[in-house]
Amino acid sequence: MDAADNCEGLLRKALAIQDVPDDFDPNKVPQTGEEYLHYVMYEARQCKEWVTASIDKGKLRQKQPLFIEEPTGFISAPSEMLPSLQWQQKTVSDFSAFRLHIQKLKLDNPMESAPAFNGESDQWLKKCSTAPKLTDVLCLNQRNLCKILNFHLEWLENINNGETIAYEMGAWLYAILACLDTPLMPDTRANMREMARKCSQIRAALPTNATVTEYKPLNLFICIIARYFKNFDLVDDVYEI
Repeated sequence: MDAADNCEGLLRKALAIQDVPDDFDPNKVPQTGEEYLHYVMYEARQCKEWVTASIDKGKLRQKQPLFIEEPTGFISAPSEMLPSLQWQQKTVSDFSAFRLHIQKLKLDNPMESAPAFNGESDQWLKKCSTAPKLTDVLCLNQRNLCKILNFHLEWLENINNGETIAYEMGAWLYAILACLDTPLMPDTRANMREMARKCSQIRAALPTNATVTEYKPLNLFICIIARYFKNFDLVDDVYEI
């Protein structure tokens, strides 16, 4: 079946018009409505069923005077704090395994959701000053998890130059990221990206002789947000070992 048969066989004709006659002259100006419709049918049969455009990208590049790359605000790791590819891969693997463990716990032991979130940032800052129990996080619904994640972003903004994430804050943040459902809501993804940027800025403000204990948590959250949650423009450059 050719294109013409397909058009005329599957589509119902709007007008009862005979097929284009054998002696049809496309160069002749239509004198009647029927001749005009014959001309339309003739023109339609000259069109290819599929049409693609051949674009010379080289010419387009010559006419592009300026390429603008939007800055992400992300600061690459100093060489002495740069994580290896192997470390990043293991970090993502461990985090993925922990998320699967969380999901299994939720299925095997469903917990009643905590009451609606009413706490202020200061109240939760006090609560998050101690490392969480797993049950503390499992009872939080997605809306509450996103709010507490946003609080963590606020608290990161208050970290002074030369300081890093406290262990207790890191434990809460890791647990919250592990409990968030995917796909992420747009505002949650935006907060996550801002968190990775802020971690990179905190890391850049550390002294050159900072210990692994100081910069490793920052590498950890940058890696999880960039690689696991697929914000690849925020991935740290890597070195091979």
